[in-house]
Amino acid sequence: MPAYANLAWAEVLLERRSEAAATLQRAVARHLEFPDFIVLRCCFAFLDRDDAAMARAAAMGTASSGVEDWMAHQQAAVLAHAGRLREARTMTRQAVALALQSGGRERAALYEAGSAVRESLRGAARQAATDALALSTARDVEYGAALALALAGEAPRARTPADDLEARFPDDTLVRFIDLPTLRALVDLQAGGAVLAVDRLQLAVPRDLAFQGGSFGSFGSLYTAYVRGLAWMAADKAPEAAGEFRTVLAHPGLVLQDPVGIAARVQLARALARSGDHSQAAVMYREFLDLFNHADQDVPLLGDARVELARLHPGHNHRSEAK
Repeated sequence: MPAYANLAWAEVLLERRSEAAATLQRAVARHLEFPDFIVLRCCFAFLDRDDAAMARAAAMGTASSGVEDWMAHQQAAVLAHAGRLREARTMTRQAVALALQSGGRERAALYEAGSAVRESLRGAARQAATDALALSTARDVEYGAALALALAGEAPRARTPADDLEARFPDDTLVRFIDLPTLRALVDLQAGGAVLAVDRLQLAVPRDLAFQGGSFGSFGSLYTAYVRGLAWMAADKAPEAAGEFRTVLAHPGLVLQDPVGIAARVQLARALARSGDHSQAAVMYREFLDLFNHADQDVPLLGDARVELARLHPGHNHRSEAK
């Protein structure tokens, strides 16, 4: 059974959605069931924007022993992807409690780390990051907490876990070529070092599409490209930035519910607007506003996107598009 699950996950990550569904169907035809299959159905539904299928997968997860916490975490990630961060936080608490009940302390910490990355959308990642590190300082947990803090504008607080990662995992490929360049580049950016951030992230280019282990917590993949895009924007290289954000959006199977997919849409809109392509910028803003149609109204990214879209088309009120 793990072989079917591993193959299906690999096909999802490689953007082979139909092949992944066929692999899962072969397993079902042989009357095989595995916890990953339920989560895979949830991911398929998310990629297809199929709310009914999502509800069915959630119900299966709730009723299946051994997958309840993972499914609650998946539901939290889906809610956050729609901007419903308060509901997502409540669901994360449920996922953490369920994981702890079954002795999954590191799993619970990953859920908290994933929540912290999502909370960075509102600049309020500190509490979830602290909660994650209180449960575990495993590699992916520590990276997630540091990433969340750096994305939320708290670069000085991100330095300590980043330094610890460097000291504890000097030969780890993910840490050396993905985690640390991403974290250090975010610190550089907040210190005004856009060119330094771009240079630092060149090391990660061959590994931009690497699967990030933190994806169990629904975070981590393609942040090298995303942060490089932020650095290009800060360096006044909007076309180069747009290319990086397009790289993120071109791999939905790798990103899944990671908030980087949401943030990249807005950043691509900004890069296109700065490049003078107002028509395509408006398309990207509207895509984001459609995804955030039922979002919490206090998410800064939502308010910023409305204002920026209105500037592209003065005199037209776009507020209703996000209600």
